Amino acid sequence: MMVTITITTSGGIGGFGLAKKAEVAVESLPEPLRVEACEKLDPAALEALAATRPRGGPDRVVYHIVVVETGGTASFDLPETALPAGTLDLIDELLARGR
Repeated sequence: MMVTITITTSGGIGGFGLAKKAEVAVESLPEPLRVEACEKLDPAALEALAATRPRGGPDRVVYHIVVVETGGTASFDLPETALPAGTLDLIDELLARGR
C-alpha cells in the first residue's frame, strides 16, 4: 500500500518566514522512521489528537497534515499544542527529508 504524507506549517512568530512544506512517500523511509511515521501519523492517531482540542494561542505553529492512502485522503489541521513531543520530532525529521 502506497502512503504519502504531506506536511505544511503556518503561523509562528507573527506568521513570518516559518512556513515549511514536505511531501514524503512513507515506503521510501528507512525502517525505524517508516514504522514511527505509520504509527504516529496514522489517520486514526491524528483524529484522536484533533479531538482533544488543546488550547491555541498567538504565534503558535499549525501543522497541516494530509495522509493519502489507497483507501482515500485524510486531512488534519493541528496546532503544535495538540502534538506530543515525539510526534513533533518526527514531523521535524520528515520536513528535513521531504521534497
